[in-house]
Amino acid sequence: MGAPDLVVEILSRATVAYDRGPKLRGYERAGVREVWLIDPYGPAGTEFYQLEGGQFVPARVEGGVLRSAAIPVFALRAEWLWPEGRFIPVREALAWMEAQGGPSAAA
Repeated sequence: MGAPDLVVEILSRATVAYDRGPKLRGYERAGVREVWLIDPYGPAGTEFYQLEGGQFVPARVEGGVLRSAAIPVFALRAEWLWPEGRFIPVREALAWMEAQGGPSAAA
């Protein structure tokens, strides 16, 4: 069994140094294609990485949209990770993803 294509970590204060250090380097050595380190307190501490040439490089969030390299049909609005006031309705999110060329659009 090989490495996962995508790892999503919700950071905690107790393990953040380990998650951003040895654990991230371990994912890199294992060949994980993409890692999202999500800070539950907001975007400032959040990092997205994609594997290029055997090394993690920061993934680009363009126009507020994060497109997965590991799962090409998957994209999401980064702001959805930290909703202000209300959570986005699931149907609204799925409709947006489908409009972006998500799995339903490809079927």
